[in-house]
Amino acid sequence: MGLSYFIFEDGAGAAIDTGTSLIALPTDIAEMINTMIGAKRSWNGQYTVDCNKIPSLPEFSFYFGGKAYPLQGSDYILNLQETCISSFTGLDLNLPGGPLWVVGDVFLRKYYTVYDLGRDAVGFAKSK
Repeated sequence: MGLSYFIFEDGAGAAIDTGTSLIALPTDIAEMINTMIGAKRSWNGQYTVDCNKIPSLPEFSFYFGGKAYPLQGSDYILNLQETCISSFTGLDLNLPGGPLWVVGDVFLRKYYTVYDLGRDAVGFAKSK
């Protein structure tokens, strides 16, 4: 699998949310991504992945302001006591302008985030 990226539909948006652990996106897209990475839906609704496959999982990039912010498999798969969970979860938040993605800690661990309320903007820089 090569580099993967997503183009938001016209009117779609993203909420950068420090109170969310995962990446919540429309259910059909979450299911497509989880299928792409070989994740299986478990009894509790979470998607699990074979932990040994993490190094070979595809890179996914989010584009904000025309700049790519890639996540590796080790970024978007959570290893919880030898069970590996996909951070892509379905949540259908349909606003008047289109669907909303909620981008949480999985992304925020990798990128420093600045919330500029004066300019109504959010900025990112790669963390060390």
